Amino acid sequence: MEILKASAEDADAIREIMAEATLFQRANGFFQWRDDYPSKDDILRDMEAGVSYKVVGGDEILGAFSAIFGAEPTYAVIDDGDWLTTGDSYITIHRIAFSASSRGQGLAGKVFDYVYGLCPSLGAGSVRVDTHYDNRAMRRAVEKFGFIHCGTVYMKDGTKRAAYEKVYEGGK
Repeated sequence: MEILKASAEDADAIREIMAEATLFQRANGFFQWRDDYPSKDDILRDMEAGVSYKVVGGDEILGAFSAIFGAEPTYAVIDDGDWLTTGDSYITIHRIAFSASSRGQGLAGKVFDYVYGLCPSLGAGSVRVDTHYDNRAMRRAVEKFGFIHCGTVYMKDGTKRAAYEKVYEGGK
């Protein structure tokens, strides 16, 4: 398993993984992503910004995510708690998804470890992530990796998400 920057030729495969993740969400009773989100245009924008990554096993893309350094506008307001750190020096993980055939293999932890490892080179003091409150699989994964539930943030459409953060301490 390897994590690499994603490029435009990966966009269709990544969009398919995102579509599978949307079906998984619905099958598990929650609606974190709409049918058209993340769209191929969303994925291509992340690639152009240099923040899109793919998880590869052999010659197959097993998953994808975005890791964005700096202020996340939807994190400016947090209810029912506080972030562990202040300021804008953090990495946000967005749009993390895995193919149906690779779920349950611990890949989320490998992604978290990879992004956490980016902290020193980017000057980030922490990693943040949010997820739907009913996304029990993702909530277990972030908590298992040591993220702390900090409160509730709201997406642009007003839906609420469980917000997590893990402070960078020079290692795991």
